[in-house]
Amino acid sequence: MHKDSDLLFTDAYKLLKEKSPNHAMKAAEQQCCRPKNRYSNILPFDHSRVKLRKSNHMKGSDYINANYIPGPSSQRDYIATQDAMQTTFNDFWRMIWEQNVDTIVMLTKLVEKGRQKCDKYWPDRGEPLFYGDLIVSLQSESNLSDYIIKLFEVKMKEERKMVRHFNYLKWPDIGCPETPELLLEFVKAVRQYIDRERNTTSGPTVVHCSAGVGRTGTYIAVDYLLQHIRDHDEVDIFSLVLEMRNHRLNMVQTEDQYVFIHECLKSFITTKEEEGDESEDERM
Repeated sequence: MHKDSDLLFTDAYKLLKEKSPNHAMKAAEQQCCRPKNRYSNILPFDHSRVKLRKSNHMKGSDYINANYIPGPSSQRDYIATQDAMQTTFNDFWRMIWEQNVDTIVMLTKLVEKGRQKCDKYWPDRGEPLFYGDLIVSLQSESNLSDYIIKLFEVKMKEERKMVRHFNYLKWPDIGCPETPELLLEFVKAVRQYIDRERNTTSGPTVVHCSAGVGRTGTYIAVDYLLQHIRDHDEVDIFSLVLEMRNHRLNMVQTEDQYVFIHECLKSFITTKEEEGDESEDERM
């Protein structure tokens, strides 16, 4: 597919855009909900949007710019969402609480190229903050070379939950990480944590960048594929991305990101094969 200056990738991505469905977005277009959207052209489909519990019968109180995305184990393995804004901090944490989320994956920095890409929706260490009825406190923070891991305690009255927050730092807006290996190591680290800590009450994994479609879609596709190939010999990346776009528009926003998914899978399989060859040599 790389032949002739990626011609087949270009054709595939063009077809992907042509086949991408358009669903109703009436909730997002309500006047009361428009201020809750960071980008006016990135809105959640009605049929797959995450609905918050309505509060005080206020119009639009159940709205957040987020969609469920299917994964290997359920139709709601992931929640793809825009980043939290000052006006939606309470809604964001309410979603985390109501959906029993224990893992948040953040793929953007707060500021990129001088532009605000995400508002700081969490407290500093030792300074718990109220987000509506919820109290969120930062319990620990580990700074690694490519990402930061935070552990939050989220409380409502006597009930509390722990939420792990992974913030990847090496992904430029619109573009891709420098090498597939950089992202693969991060995806595998998050997946190991999820597989180790997940229980029957765990809800979807929340994934966000700024708009919640480009980097978010690419990450979810790679994470999905690494699980899929454990039990399958074939993959269909085109159909996977198209299915994601059936639940949230513009998932995997650029052709470069579409190509990068293929490169990540190729790198993962190649590394696995090399490790297998090494093990075979050791046995001999």
